[in-house]
Amino acid sequence: MRDVLEPCRHPPYPSATDLLDAIASTQSLYVRGRSAREVFNHLLETLLGVTHCGYGFVGEVEYVEPGRPRLRTHAISNIAWNEETRSHYARYEEEGLVFANLETLFGRVLTSGETLISNDPANDPRRGGLPPGHPPMYCFLGLPLKAGDLLVGMIGLANRPGGFDDTLTQQLKPLVATAAQIIQAYQLDRERQRAVADALEKSIRLKTMIETAVDA
Repeated sequence: MRDVLEPCRHPPYPSATDLLDAIASTQSLYVRGRSAREVFNHLLETLLGVTHCGYGFVGEVEYVEPGRPRLRTHAISNIAWNEETRSHYARYEEEGLVFANLETLFGRVLTSGETLISNDPANDPRRGGLPPGHPPMYCFLGLPLKAGDLLVGMIGLANRPGGFDDTLTQQLKPLVATAAQIIQAYQLDRERQRAVADALEKSIRLKTMIETAVDA
């Protein structure tokens, strides 16, 4: 993992070649049938590399109830700072960590559906604070992932030397769009799988009813 405590310097912006390579390699993993965990871990590592960020996450938006979004991570940097958080990270790494507190910087992205830049999180009135012992956050970028007008996910990046700006967010748009498309594709895959399972269950019930009627 990159040094999350690295002081701010000003790195170069990602090149067009870097971004095109990132898009192509991420799409390739999905087309080859790799798991969401593998695809989004690759995407996150690539994003951290081209943006020079210290840590971040990629997550999918879920709705437990209408108007109440939460975020389930598909990829997240391991920034565990003690035994308790290491254990928590290991326990939920496979199924994803769930973040439901909307009174945070990332929560503002979920509720507004808009990009959020904070280059002074410690004094940002939108902040929710960090857990005791959490590595410092010098700057934060929240990128909403949308399929049309529907918010399907979010990318969070932190600790880019020199901070974040609109130029970087504009350059990342093609990669952000790719991430949104892949999340939506996985969602459609899950819906198809549920539909097939439901159809199979109904078929079995119908077969049982017919056999029972014939026996009677």
